[in-house]
Amino acid sequence: MKLSTLSACVVLLVLVPLAAADIKGWNCAADGDTALSMNSITWDEPTYTMNCDGRLHWWPAHIVGDFTTDTEEDPIVWVRNTVYNDAEVLPLSWTDFHLNIYMNKPFTITGTATLPDWTVSNVTQPTQLSSPWIGTVDYLGGTAINFGDWGEFDVRLSFLGSIAYTIEMIPTPEPASLLMLALGTLLVRGRNR
Repeated sequence: MKLSTLSACVVLLVLVPLAAADIKGWNCAADGDTALSMNSITWDEPTYTMNCDGRLHWWPAHIVGDFTTDTEEDPIVWVRNTVYNDAEVLPLSWTDFHLNIYMNKPFTITGTATLPDWTVSNVTQPTQLSSPWIGTVDYLGGTAINFGDWGEFDVRLSFLGSIAYTIEMIPTPEPASLLMLALGTLLVRGRNR
């Protein structure tokens, strides 16, 4: 084998792992249980960014969809979740936010972003418990997201070729709101007896 042929093979072997799939199609919607109503979902092609803008009425709420790729390489997608606190049961303030991400193939959580005074307290890389692969991101609150306010909970994902996904959103209400909800529930039960 000539040196130039050997060099070309080495270069090819180095570049192949750097290749990424192109996303040829995508779908995204609320799952239909009315916990979440989507204001808009947009796709930015050059950066592979999916912007999900929705109102969270109660939880858990779910976004479902799929990505179709041209190969089984690893595309990287930003999912930007802008969520409006529109709690219908009782106006509750959110102090934490939790994402569960389910995919039908292996994937990796490669990045996160949130509000300036919030932090990411925990990222659990995906594992396969039964059928879907499940990964989690926990966002820890700074300023509470009150009823009528917006929060942003973004996650960057790398996955193996075409996949189906579900993103589950679960806010944590601040303790005083939970206490008010519990007291309200007790009062309603007391009246019904």
